[in-house]
Amino acid sequence: MQDISATRAPRCTRLDAICVVVLIAYFLHFALPARHGGFREDEMMNLWTYWYVGPVQSLFALGKFWTPSYRPGGALYYLPLYHFFGLNPFPYRIAQIGILIVSIPIAYWLARLLASSRSVAFLAILAFCYHPHVAQLVFIGAFIYDVLCGLFYFAALTYYVYIREKDAHLRPLQLLLFLALYICALNS
Repeated sequence: MQDISATRAPRCTRLDAICVVVLIAYFLHFALPARHGGFREDEMMNLWTYWYVGPVQSLFALGKFWTPSYRPGGALYYLPLYHFFGLNPFPYRIAQIGILIVSIPIAYWLARLLASSRSVAFLAILAFCYHPHVAQLVFIGAFIYDVLCGLFYFAALTYYVYIREKDAHLRPLQLLLFLALYICALNS
């Protein structure tokens, strides 16, 4: 007799992959014009904050997420981009759009886990890709903190729900991965 509880989580199929590709293409249709955007004042302030503190102190701040450090997760975005590209806004916009693209399959899989329906998950993430407030995340670089936080939060939640859907508890290594993702969300 087969244990039904071990097979509750939906499996990823070719149709799910097609849904994700369509969602990403739909998102890119609206997001690609943002790649030519420039910097705003907030971004210069954010970049200066991490540049002034330096990479070593920024890395130490990542481990102290409970302190009042200024969003240490942003240093992982700003400092490497500044090091390699200086003040050229194009790579910053591409990176921000890229992070949002990575978030789409994660959000789709979370919706798929929660709804257990491919069509409901597709429609939910379609609305997510087209929502008017997502335009701010795409076109305004200072919202990178929200983009990073959303990526890590959705990744942590999806990971947790995936394990719990299999009627399992998080083992120590799984718990560490979950907490690492969640701390990255807090740092952002």
